[in-house]
Amino acid sequence: MQQQQLDANRRLAELMGWTNIFQVSGALLGTPPDGAAQSRGQARVPDWNGDWRDCGPLLERDGITRDAIVANEIARLEVAQ
Repeated sequence: MQQQQLDANRRLAELMGWTNIFQVSGALLGTPPDGAAQSRGQARVPDWNGDWRDCGPLLERDGITRDAIVANEIARLEVAQ
């Protein structure tokens, strides 16, 4: 994963309440807002900036983001025609 993606994921995690974030082998780990009691207080930070499966829950909450993605794809395809 590129450093820019890691930095974006780290910043979003911080804003969402994650703490004690650190990098291991190209992934971010930390303590999520709920504490992750089932995993000894540690979990993998979602790869929001690189994996659609992780990004999906963000899109469901934010229709503006979803609309921006659709608009961007329409523009990209129109330019290609």
